[in-house]
Amino acid sequence: MSQYIPMLDYYCNSLPLISTAYASSECFFGINLNPLCKPSEVSYTLIPIVAYFEFLPIHRSNEVIDSISIPTPFNEKDEQQLVDLVDVKIGQEYELVVTAYSGNFQLPNEMLFFPCLLMFRFSWMYPFRTNNAPQFNFVCRENVILSIDSDKTNEIELQNAVKNVANNLMPFDTRVIDYTSYADTATIPEVTTNVNEVQKRVLHEILTRNANVEYLQRLNLNGHTDRETFKKFVPVITYEDIQPDINRIANGDTSPILCSQPISEFISSTGTSGGENKLIPTTEEELRRKSQFGGLVMSAVSQFFPDLEKGKGMYFMFIKAEAKTPGGLLTRTSLTSLYKSSHFRSSLSRVSPYTSPNEAILCLDSYQSMYSQMLCGLCNNKEVVCVSSLFASAFIRAMRFLEDHWSLLCNDIRTGTINNKITDPKVIEAVMKILKLDSELADFIEAECSKDSWQGIIPRLWPNTKYVDVVLTGAMSQYIPMLDYYCNSLPLISTTYASSECFFGINLNPLCKPSEVSYTLIPTMGYFEFLPIHRSNEFIDSISIPTPLNEKDEQQLVDLVDVKIGQEYELVVTTYSGLYRYRVGDVLRVAGYKNNVPQFNFIRRENVILSIDFDKTNEFDLQNAVNTAANNLIPFNAHVVDYTSYADITTIPGHYVLFWQLSANTSAPIPPSVLEDCCLTIEESLDSVYRQGRTSDKSIGPLEIRIVETSTLDKLMDYCCTRLLGASINQYKTPRCVKFAPLVELLNLRVVSSYFSPCLVPALDYFKFLPIHRSNKFIDSISIPTPLNEKDEQQLVDLVDVNNKFIDSISIAK
Repeated sequence: MSQYIPMLDYYCNSLPLISTAYASSECFFGINLNPLCKPSEVSYTLIPIVAYFEFLPIHRSNEVIDSISIPTPFNEKDEQQLVDLVDVKIGQEYELVVTAYSGNFQLPNEMLFFPCLLMFRFSWMYPFRTNNAPQFNFVCRENVILSIDSDKTNEIELQNAVKNVANNLMPFDTRVIDYTSYADTATIPEVTTNVNEVQKRVLHEILTRNANVEYLQRLNLNGHTDRETFKKFVPVITYEDIQPDINRIANGDTSPILCSQPISEFISSTGTSGGENKLIPTTEEELRRKSQFGGLVMSAVSQFFPDLEKGKGMYFMFIKAEAKTPGGLLTRTSLTSLYKSSHFRSSLSRVSPYTSPNEAILCLDSYQSMYSQMLCGLCNNKEVVCVSSLFASAFIRAMRFLEDHWSLLCNDIRTGTINNKITDPKVIEAVMKILKLDSELADFIEAECSKDSWQGIIPRLWPNTKYVDVVLTGAMSQYIPMLDYYCNSLPLISTTYASSECFFGINLNPLCKPSEVSYTLIPTMGYFEFLPIHRSNEFIDSISIPTPLNEKDEQQLVDLVDVKIGQEYELVVTTYSGLYRYRVGDVLRVAGYKNNVPQFNFIRRENVILSIDFDKTNEFDLQNAVNTAANNLIPFNAHVVDYTSYADITTIPGHYVLFWQLSANTSAPIPPSVLEDCCLTIEESLDSVYRQGRTSDKSIGPLEIRIVETSTLDKLMDYCCTRLLGASINQYKTPRCVKFAPLVELLNLRVVSSYFSPCLVPALDYFKFLPIHRSNKFIDSISIPTPLNEKDEQQLVDLVDVNNKFIDSISIAK
């Protein structure tokens, strides 16, 4: 019944919620002697005269209770573990065993029971709380897995019901491969229809649970749970505002600083530009919520791609090494936390099981993990119905790995043995259960991979693939052409919008074009607010680190139901695990509605990545500039594989440096003038503040493109994943700006050529050109320009009219 506490609070406001008695059909056991306690702290004092009580200790393993749905008979060893009421221990959980009266026997206070003894075993568990008269918290029914009201459904009853219903599917050659369940007290139709009420309830629940945490007490919220008071007293914050509180938790302070529930671990964000990571507090409940979210995603996808349960998913999944804070809490990436949780397999494989064994996923050696997962995917090539990685960049990385290692993989399949570079015993054992000698499959893979073109390699090697699922929005959009190349006409879908702070939304129309992906925010995941983003002269008014909001700014924040179609907003979230009005840093544009819930396009991270002086270039503008400049390479059958940048302030003035990794399939060298034109095109595409700094102010030097060796950006990723805490292969995104000195050095050591923008930057001013005529190869002029007469002025030409064939030299008039 504890699941209904938030709704009771909502309807009852500040009225006390009390739970007075603990009883069952078999016996009345105890009384709550402190009815004004918090609902989450209810304990019952057992009345020792109503029956004889014994207690069977419950032992936990990996935080999961070692029990089965129906109590098993006691053996002699079990019975020896039973303890009396006076011998229970604080913090221990027990299953209750009772010997009760039966017949007419008079007890004090006129309590009537029946004589004759009966031994009865109850499947309930209690951790002991206080001293002389033991007080117990009710934890759960040992054999109940589903309950909404007075119903109590156990596992064996549910199993029999599912088997009976599954018989109805036999005429359609369909069977239930596996199943799980949960008691849904808030359905998707409800949360996407009654958005305002759901959001009010979520905020009320978060604030009620955390009313006594130190952070909210410092802000004098005083237990208020309404929106108006919350917005009045709680400021909008960034990570830096709560970093001192997080440091206290990391250092071992277990008091309720941000969240009333114990912080189970920190989720480390991938700070791959500066080398420093944020630590986001999380709880066991939040991890369960994320797992359920994954089930919603797969359910949404299965509506568009039927029969996924008949095949397997080839998911490329990787973990990162964990660390511990001085206080002993784990710090790890969000995906590492998810993949190592007990919830993972049931949530991800609910619709479509995956080809990679857990041992390969959980292997910390990225080479062995990638090799083993690719090998298992190839062994199951006809069973694969979907291919996935978190980010598009990780998927491209997997394809490049296949290009480099297909001959070794074929040899393993042909011989039924695994390459000696795979040395992890657990990985070897798991892979060998899947790997079988299959020379026919090896020949097929070799024939496909030996062809001149790798276009469509995914449907060629995995012919039953229905779709490819990767994040395609934001900075990942640059990989869409390469994904199209490898995947041919397969649907590219982007299903989930999530971050280290919270899982936010789902793409309910996965078959949309990659450029039109929108996410429906699930209003039960957190309380959402939105800060409008205002544009000036079509450029985004933002800086790299969000500035503190003043009172006027905070008044502009709107709720989920009040956003406007077409408007861009920065997302602000309040979570169950202790973030209050936290600026996530994502910019979203309202695309439409699903029922009454807005759907959002992910636009970019609200950050500036390059700045020398007053110029402020964000990732979105730089991406567009690079895309435009890359068109100059098309005639040479070349394209930009990947890139990063940094603001080089070692020169005077400072200038932008872009590291470009180009495709290796160019048949002819690219003339230097073309790459100089690329520099020029990028500068033309940047905003007016940058252009002014380049010309009038002379505060910015010419933009530079440095061409790096093939695979340089892969080496950058390897460095980040092996030496910087918080980055994992499938969570890694190429940083669009690097500031960390070792990363800049790594890139500079692999530069093969460098090109600068010409001193002239078109579109900065209006230019005209005066032809200079030569006589005997010498310029007919003197060193000091003479005033132009009318005839001279008539010779002036515009930029587009300059003729290189006839003009040897020019003079510029501004």
